[in-house]
Amino acid sequence: MHDVPSTTTRFDPTSVLREERYDSIALLVLWCARKAFFPLVWIGLSIAVLASGSTSDLNDRLGTDLGGISSPSQVINELLSPLAGVIIAIGLRFLVGFVALGFAFAVTRATSVSDYEVKGRWRAHLRMWKDRIHMTRALRAMRWLWVVRHEAARRLGRTGDRLVMTTRVVSWANPVLFVVLIAVIDTSG
Repeated sequence: MHDVPSTTTRFDPTSVLREERYDSIALLVLWCARKAFFPLVWIGLSIAVLASGSTSDLNDRLGTDLGGISSPSQVINELLSPLAGVIIAIGLRFLVGFVALGFAFAVTRATSVSDYEVKGRWRAHLRMWKDRIHMTRALRAMRWLWVVRHEAARRLGRTGDRLVMTTRVVSWANPVLFVVLIAVIDTSG
């Protein structure tokens, strides 16, 4: 049998949150926007099916139009198409990820990656930045943890409670909008 250590280390949610109020607000707003991805996709697909008239028309459109996007004007045409909701949802998901990386990077700037001395060694400097990038990605993932979001909401008081409630409404909308999408597909089929 393996010996299990008797002491455990608990994760401190304040270690990945900055003291500034805007960091907690940003975390909760980004989480809400992240949770809105699937509801926006369901809405976008419902609108696309309704605008196309039938799912077979939509399948034909997806097979021909989206496969050949090669210029900015075609991208703009697709943004103005019935699939705009889906395209906006995908864009929002990418944007949320990059903004969340930016906030996580700000946390890594407030901490030291290592105490290792790097005087004049350019490879060591590159390794330190590589470590900082890995640390940023890890911190972004840790900032999505429930305990961190709970701490952010606690710090914000009533504003945090409102942001948490907004996220819950978005989460509850997800299965409802999926059922609506199925109903739209069924009636337009």
